[in-house]
Formats: sequence, structure tokens, C-alpha cells
Amino acid sequence: MYGLLSRVCTLSGWSPAPPAAMAAAASAAPAAVPAAAAAPASGASTDAPSSSSSAAAAVQACIASRRSVFPKDMQRGAHVPREKVERMLDAARWAPTHKLTQPWRFVVLGGVQKDAFEALSIDLVERHEADQVKREATLKKMRRKREGDWRNVALYVAIVLRRTQGASAPPEWEEAAAVAMAVQNLWLAGWSLGVHGYWSSWYPPARDAPEMAAFLKADLAAGDKVLGFFLCGVADPERLAKYRGSRRPVEEVVEWRLE
Repeated sequence: MYGLLSRVCTLSGWSPAPPAAMAAAASAAPAAVPAAAAAPASGASTDAPSSSSSAAAAVQACIASRRSVFPKDMQRGAHVPREKVERMLDAARWAPTHKLTQPWRFVVLGGVQKDAFEALSIDLVERHEADQVKREATLKKMRRKREGDWRNVALYVAIVLRRTQGASAPPEWEEAAAVAMAVQNLWLAGWSLGVHGYWSSWYPPARDAPEMAAFLKADLAAGDKVLGFFLCGVADPERLAKYRGSRRPVEEVVEWRLE
């Protein structure tokens, strides 16, 4: 896994940098990823002593520095180049997957399709939210966001679980876990390239509606599920600099049993 994430975090040209510097790098052209990095040669070792320590440090720094960046803190009008999104999606497809089912599918929504997605989401909440009080409150919030924060989003990436068919298919939870790992790869690659965002579970009445599945060409009858949307943009450097991360100490979440 270190070898893979190292490719995500270092071969993209990234090195640990303060958040503001990472945001400023968003407009720069991405460095080329060497073709040889796609896979090691047959029989080749991936644990070269000369590079393993620096690669591990870069991976750890990339993981620890990543943040969920919300639309309110993104720059309005910032462009996310297609080349960067392609590299994010390329990283996503290298996630672990049981039986190599590769159960992920992504739909990138920008431009007119972005507008159509937002309008459809509002319409579906209006039609499918049964609780009137919740419906009105949600619609008010969504309409406000459409005129405000959502305008800061450059792209939406729909995250779809495409279920494997047949008696030998892995259980759904394993395939959902594989999709989640793919999203983590996408997230880390984006962070390394100065593309910021977060995975939104979105609004259930819109996310789970057959009309949304049709929009994304997901086959609900075959067990496909829309697992949410990754909102992509470019963070405002000053706001990003104020982001702080915190986690419980490792001692609180790990129990060692070595004897």
C-alpha cells in the first residue's frame, strides 16, 4: 500500500507543503507521471532501500495533511483542469478490491451537467421528501446554497457502487468498502495536486431516487447504489490555512497482543 500511495503523493510532483502553498499550486500544470510508475516490472522489488524511507515519509505527510474542504471555503470561479481530475480517477482505480471486481464507477459533472444535477437534486427533494417540515427546511437550504456555496464548486464526482453479479460475487459491504478506498485514493491524489473537496452523502431523497439513478445511468435493479458525491474545487488559501486536523492518539485506538 505504501508503494501505491507513494505513487499518488510523490510521483505527482507533490512534496509536503503548508496548506496555503498547496492551494496556490492548484493553478499550476501537473507534472507528468512516469509511465514506469504504473506497475513494477515483473519480478522487480518495490522496496528499494534508497527510496523507501522518503516515500514512506511523503505518504504519511500526505495522509496527515489531507482535509475535508467545504464549498464555503472554495474560490469562486476557480478552474480544476481535466488532467488533474483524470489523475485523481486513475489513483482511485488502484484501490484494493476483493476478487478484482473493481465495483466503482464515477461520473464527473461540470458545466451544464453540474447545473442540471443541482436542479435535479432540488426537484427530487421537493417530490420525494415525505416530511413536509423537513422538506421545506431542506429546500430552503438547498436553494440558498445553489445561489451561494455551490457556485464555488468546480465539479461534482458521482460515486456509484456497481454491484458484481453472480453467485461468487463478494458481499455488498466488501464492495462498498472497496469504493470507499477508491474515494480515499482520489481524495489524496486531489490533495496532492491542489484540488480540494469532500465526500458528501448528499440529500437522501435525491441521492436514492430512481430519477437520479437514471441521470447517472446506474442500474438499481442490478443492485447499483449512489453513495454520494465528491465536491471538487480550489480552496481559498487564507481559509485553508486555518483548517486544523485532530485525531485520537494511536494509544487510544490500538491494543497490542504480540505474545
